[in-house]
Amino acid sequence: MAVRDDRSDVKQTTTGFRDPRHHICQTQIPIPGLERLLPERDKFEDVDVERHPCSFLYFDGSRWHFMDDVSFDQFDLGPEELGDSKGFLVEGIEDMEAMYVDGTLAGVELPNTVDLVITDTTPPIKGATAAAQLKSATLETGVEVQVPPYLTSGERVRIDTRDGHFVERVK
Repeated sequence: MAVRDDRSDVKQTTTGFRDPRHHICQTQIPIPGLERLLPERDKFEDVDVERHPCSFLYFDGSRWHFMDDVSFDQFDLGPEELGDSKGFLVEGIEDMEAMYVDGTLAGVELPNTVDLVITDTTPPIKGATAAAQLKSATLETGVEVQVPPYLTSGERVRIDTRDGHFVERVK
């Protein structure tokens, strides 16, 4: 979803609702570099977003390169444009979309989950169960996540790209 306010086009990734002491409903919309609480009465102009399937091609050390699967145009994005999404980009990722607002590239949207390999973690704990225990693990992209203690390096796991939490082990 995208909205336009007085500053610019904004990609809304998540929305939270707060009920402060005065029982006034407010909407919380994350905006890169700024987090605002918006009273229910605030209005936004809807933005027409065109979505095209796209593919991640490669990372050249400073920018991530993609291809629009509809027009076959190639484009690149930097770390400031990708934000936390850069930690989930690997070759072969499927179901990505390039988002265009008024014909201009606004960014890419990742699938809700991606499968990544654990490259470094502590050895499994004997007798560990999945209940309420987690340990730190580094994934192939360098992202650090919390995983159950029975997982080892080299295993493939499914990670939620919206908040970076472990979903399940992938066989």
